[in-house]
Amino acid sequence: CESASIIGIDPMNQGKLLQIQGWTFADTDLQDDRITCIQISNAMRLDRIVEMLQYEQIDDDEFELVWRRYPVDDEKYPEEYQTPSADNWVLPNKVYRPNTVMLGDFRLSRLQMHHLNRPIPFRLTIGIID
Repeated sequence: CESASIIGIDPMNQGKLLQIQGWTFADTDLQDDRITCIQISNAMRLDRIVEMLQYEQIDDDEFELVWRRYPVDDEKYPEEYQTPSADNWVLPNKVYRPNTVMLGDFRLSRLQMHHLNRPIPFRLTIGIID
């Protein structure tokens, strides 16, 4: 594996396994279309992850409240442990990505962006949704 510069694409490196390093730059800011107070510059990905507090069955007659990213199948639960309605799932989970991310003169593929992504989570409270 050889090291190469991220500035200028050298045809002599065609077909070689190269090691390059540097800062990445995204072509657009990422903004959630529903939670408009969030705008992130120079990011490879913005995930909207929605969770709902629901009952989940532990054993035959024991239930506990848990946060889940998906509706719990509570159809067979006693009524007091059922989620009122799937309509309460106000926002779906969604992923936002820039069109292009560059590393110097090299354009990263979607697969490369996926593998390089290291999420930095933060939580929002109710009341900021448009």
